[in-house]
Amino acid sequence: MLQFGLTEAQLKIVLEIDRLHHNQYGNIEKVAIEGSWAVGCYKPYSDLDLALFGNISTRQITELREAFAETTSL
Repeated sequence: MLQFGLTEAQLKIVLEIDRLHHNQYGNIEKVAIEGSWAVGCYKPYSDLDLALFGNISTRQITELREAFAETTSL
């Protein structure tokens, strides 16, 4: 089943990265998928736009970017 156009494997990566960072910092209140993936007009090469809610530091944003950059499945 596709959610927001993501395969189950892709969604699992997003949720796992969120879980790891939530457990490490505890300050991510909510993650929202935005942009073309959220409205269903994505292309295979579209980037994934995520909005993070909470008291999130610049360091944590950098770490999240790096975690997503390391995945090749998205």
